[in-house]
Amino acid sequence: MVDVAPVVATTPSPADAATGAVGDGSDGGELVVLVKWNKTTYPVELPRSSPLSALTNLLWELTEVRPERQKLLGLTRTPGGSGPDVPLAAVITKPEQKVMMMGSREADIAAINTKAAAVAAANEVQDDFDIDYGAFGAAAPAGSAGTGVDGQPYRGMRIHNVASVEEKLR
Repeated sequence: MVDVAPVVATTPSPADAATGAVGDGSDGGELVVLVKWNKTTYPVELPRSSPLSALTNLLWELTEVRPERQKLLGLTRTPGGSGPDVPLAAVITKPEQKVMMMGSREADIAAINTKAAAVAAANEVQDDFDIDYGAFGAAAPAGSAGTGVDGQPYRGMRIHNVASVEEKLR
């Protein structure tokens, strides 16, 4: 047998939660939700009849996280439906219910994207197709470790046998 805790007057019954009605017959009163985001807890107080979108819009004002980027963990699932129009009384069933919010600010996302673009621009691949590797092959004089046939220094790796390299490339 499952033990059932007594229902507190401010907590809606499951039937009331599905319809958004208040179990104690009052006009609704206020719901207090403790929303934790980035190591900060925000106590939010809204009327019971408010839609869920009112909570997400208020959190947008407090945290600068847009509603479409917010993920609210700890809300009660309702059998009647979901979405931004669900009344808070249907998804908040405990007094001072704790909810965790996940989401990023637009400014933080823009900063990360800007930094990633700068890193990508700095990591360009060097074009080495303009190097004449034929000048450094077997025709290079012995002892000329860093120079080509014309005595000019070359960059890149020394190719000892150009014919074998070309064969491997084929």
